[in-house]
Amino acid sequence: MDLLQEFFFVPLDIVNQIYHNKGVAENKLEAWFVFISNDNPEVLQKLITEYPEFEALYQEVFLLCENIEKVMNMFSEELKILDRNTMEYMIDDLQSQVNQKTAEIEQKDAEIEQKDAEIEQKDAEIQRLQKIISDLQK
Repeated sequence: MDLLQEFFFVPLDIVNQIYHNKGVAENKLEAWFVFISNDNPEVLQKLITEYPEFEALYQEVFLLCENIEKVMNMFSEELKILDRNTMEYMIDDLQSQVNQKTAEIEQKDAEIEQKDAEIEQKDAEIQRLQKIISDLQK
């Protein structure tokens, strides 16, 4: 993938299988992988025993999951924000299209004015030549 930043993609299902065979994490980075990839209470209990700083995070996630209404409200709020951002993006996109079309119209108007000036010059030249022809025919 061609991305603007450097990312490391970690397949958490594979990480989960590795730690299932290997045991609980050996360092804090592995502990994070186990924490975000595993939902087994026994594994998480071992992890929290070895890394107590994960206990507060686990409790917060657990309480959040218990309160489905709060999760739905949070999800609903995120959808509202997404809808608002989408609407603003669409308005900005339409405004840029309008600005582009306005610039094109102004350019065409300038071209028309130039052509009108050329036509007036040609008309004046034709009238001058017609006057010369009529003067010569007399």
